Amino acid sequence: MTSAARTSSIRWRLAVLCAAILSLAAPAYVAAQGSDASPAPAPTASPEAEYRKLIAAAVRAFDQGRWADAHRLFVESHAIKPSARTLRGIGLSAYKMGALAEAYTALEAALASNVNPLQASLRSEVASVHTLARRGVALLSVYTKPTDAQITVDGDAARFDIRGHVVVTPGPHVVAATLDDRRVDNAIDVEAGTTFEVRLTVPSAAETVAASPGDSPSATSGTALDTASESASTGGAQANAAAHYDASDSARGSAPWWAWAGVGALGAASVASLVLWQTAARSARSCDDNGPTCANRSEVVGARDAWLGLTLGLTAATIGAVVATLLWPWAPAHENSPRTAAASCGIGFGSVACQFPF
Repeated sequence: MTSAARTSSIRWRLAVLCAAILSLAAPAYVAAQGSDASPAPAPTASPEAEYRKLIAAAVRAFDQGRWADAHRLFVESHAIKPSARTLRGIGLSAYKMGALAEAYTALEAALASNVNPLQASLRSEVASVHTLARRGVALLSVYTKPTDAQITVDGDAARFDIRGHVVVTPGPHVVAATLDDRRVDNAIDVEAGTTFEVRLTVPSAAETVAASPGDSPSATSGTALDTASESASTGGAQANAAAHYDASDSARGSAPWWAWAGVGALGAASVASLVLWQTAARSARSCDDNGPTCANRSEVVGARDAWLGLTLGLTAATIGAVVATLLWPWAPAHENSPRTAAASCGIGFGSVACQFPF
């Protein structure tokens, strides 16, 4: 074999060997590259799609009476897309759970919200449940000095309604005002359905240094307010006090207008019946004076007696209504526990009352 032939044979063998090595190494290289590559990110749902999913789950939980689950899901949906509708769901589920303070503030916010606002039928339903929740909470008008002091109740951040009241459950509480490292508190005990005033003065830094160890900051005792007629000025960044109080907050004020309207209607009916009785009585006397010539004496006397009975009955009813109306302020204010009172709404999806047509 010539030198050229041997060289060509060696080159051919080297080429075959390289091809074999590459064919064995290629799969391992591809596998290594695949293991190092990051997996493709999974497509994420849009906020609107996530909102719809949460709302559907919340409504389903509410329909099934799982109030805690419904409340959690409504809160999550509200975080994505806050509106009057999500606040309504939070408030109704909180009411069903017995969390009346949260129900009161959420439903009040739902009534005030202009974002996807409630239609008339839903507003009526929410207002009804909001009134029931109000009967189970107390409102605090907290005035602080300085006005930028932070307010806490029992160590937690205060829950404010849209008018600046601090909303609490009935019973004992410790209301505190803190500014920097200075703090003053006041222990109170409130009843359901009432409004209570608390004034707290946080000492200045100079007063804190000058005070002796036995001295305590200034805190005024709470004062129960007549919620039917009260009015207070607001001040400070937190709007600690409300400018006007809702007339529906009155738990033991004067009788409502419709009670007096009923008294007036009974009184007017009594007067009309009295006039008609006198007319019938004159006819009866005229009939008696004419003697045998009065052909329908029995009918005239019967009409007179009927009007007399009606007049006496209406007069007695009017007197009873007046007495009941005058005693209204001393009647029990909360005969039914709002925790067990039935909300004026049904359960379901797609109809009018207590539904969630988001």
